[in-house]
Amino acid sequence: MSDLAVTGTDLLNWHQEKPGPWVKEYLEKILNAVLNEELRNDKEEIKRWLVKCNLS
Repeated sequence: MSDLAVTGTDLLNWHQEKPGPWVKEYLEKILNAVLNEELRNDKEEIKRWLVKCNLS
């Protein structure tokens, strides 16, 4: 997970929500998508993917 292009801080900045379990859940979803080659490990692409998946 430390190799991901995004961090929990990025998610907090993008969502303007309080920290909580959702941060870990989102990071795990991102990690799985990257590992399954559904998503490139690129910060802007991940941000677009979150919007597309209604996770933002």
